[in-house]
Amino acid sequence: IHLHLSGGTLFHGGGWKNLQNIAVGKDFFTMNIRDFFGIPSYRVLDFYGMAEQTGIIFPDCECGYKHVPACAKIIIRNIQTLKPCGEGERGLIEVMSILPTSYYGQALLTEDTGRIIGWDGCPCGRRGVFFEILNRVERAEIRGCGDTFRVDHGR
Repeated sequence: IHLHLSGGTLFHGGGWKNLQNIAVGKDFFTMNIRDFFGIPSYRVLDFYGMAEQTGIIFPDCECGYKHVPACAKIIIRNIQTLKPCGEGERGLIEVMSILPTSYYGQALLTEDTGRIIGWDGCPCGRRGVFFEILNRVERAEIRGCGDTFRVDHGR
């Protein structure tokens, strides 16, 4: 089966945390979407986000970097000291947003690692901070928003 959606854009998010044994790389995923749906690779867009930070997503640009929206901020923190890292240094991603007001979701330290690539210098022309996700912290608890309160009922 091949669908012809060559005029479409595929916007996807969510990691492979609970599916590590069948995870595929970003390039492989994009190639298969292109082949199956006919959507050009440059219109297969990934975003980084989490349910705990309602309304904020960090989409890919056409150069493959994540961009921080105006109502959010990220800090890359040293894994050992939690002090802010410099440009290009790997560390834990902390996401901040002005949107959550009914719960303590304004600043969340994730178990994902990344690095800031730069400020205002992305080849795509967008201004502001742009960064990349590197991986999940080793031995981080594997869970997603759908199974945070999962209970084993003996099934």
